[in-house]
Amino acid sequence: MAPEHIKGSPERRSDLFSLGVILYQMLLGRLPFDGLPQETILMKNMMEWPPAPRKLRPELPQAVEDMLGRALAKQPEQRYQTAEELLAAFKNAIVH
Repeated sequence: MAPEHIKGSPERRSDLFSLGVILYQMLLGRLPFDGLPQETILMKNMMEWPPAPRKLRPELPQAVEDMLGRALAKQPEQRYQTAEELLAAFKNAIVH
C-alpha cells in the first residue's frame, strides 16, 4: 500500500507503487517491508526505504535497482507517472 494511501489520500500513482511492491517481491523473493504487527509494516512503508535490491542480489543490474527505487518512491511525483513508463523501465532493466 502506497504511503499516501496509508494516510488516506490514494491517487492514480498509488497503484504504480503497489506494482513496484509486486515487482520487488518477484525479483527478490521477499516483500520490501516486513514485521509484525501490521502497523509496523505500515510505519516502515511510510518512513523507511526497503533493503537495496543489489545488497540482496548483487547480480542484479543497476537498472533494476533504479527502476524499483523509482517505483517505490515515497512521494507520488517522484514515481513513474504512468504504467507505460514503468513497463518501459522494467523491460529496459531486465534486458541489461
